[in-house]
Amino acid sequence: MVEKIWGVEGKISVFPMETGYFLFRFSCVEDKIRVLESSDLWHYKHRPLVLREWDWKLKFDNYEMKSIPVWVKIYNLPLFLWSSSFFSKLGSGLGIPLYVDQKTKNRERLAYAMLCIEVNASKPLPASLNISVTGVDYQLNLEYEWRPLRCANYCTFRHIKSNLLPKYVSSKDLILFCLVLISLYGGYLQMK
Repeated sequence: MVEKIWGVEGKISVFPMETGYFLFRFSCVEDKIRVLESSDLWHYKHRPLVLREWDWKLKFDNYEMKSIPVWVKIYNLPLFLWSSSFFSKLGSGLGIPLYVDQKTKNRERLAYAMLCIEVNASKPLPASLNISVTGVDYQLNLEYEWRPLRCANYCTFRHIKSNLLPKYVSSKDLILFCLVLISLYGGYLQMK
């Protein structure tokens, strides 16, 4: 099923975890990279997936999420600044830069740049960034693929009390958190 949704060439093995996550192991490194760097594939049934590269320090027993990867569209970015080094600097202004979308990397879509940033629950997501390049000021407008709800009291994305949710948000909408954990030897995805 996942192979069909993501259109991968190789196989994906699924390993459910007791904590509600799923690990997905990719047999093909190219598939892993394409999934991680394609913002279009970070949704399932119109719900966001949280994808993260494998890290041996990740704990699956921790229900609190202090940080989470989010795709952000960056508007008004001058084309002469479209480079890997500048995307890294720009991403660092928002959190920890993780990925540049393939369409951004290949300059296939120039209306906006798209970066995946690991954002911290202790900081609000800004609507814009002001930068200055050789004395010229630019205001970059930011649009997030989704704005994860955060508990300001505990500075986490997963500890949301249902009575604190806005009336238009269903707690059912918060259930599908997916984490793609990718090792150097293959890839894994975790789904909540």
